[in-house]
Amino acid sequence: FRSDAEDGTIPASGLHWEFRLQHCTVSFGCHAHPVNSINGVSSGSFVMPQHEKPSHVEIILTATDKNGSSASTTRNVEVS
Repeated sequence: FRSDAEDGTIPASGLHWEFRLQHCTVSFGCHAHPVNSINGVSSGSFVMPQHEKPSHVEIILTATDKNGSSASTTRNVEVS
């Protein structure tokens, strides 16, 4: 994960990962179930939770630089 050119690469200590299971229905929309939260790692793997469909895991990565500025990105992974 990179920030602006002045700060360079964000070290693992500046990374925070959140995992949420989003269970969605046509009638009620989506609601979240927190799964896990991890600090200080730049890579890894996790076991997808089993849940009835339709649902997906929302992965949110927040990177914070040495000046305290942060940015987040979110990706969805479908539960199979």
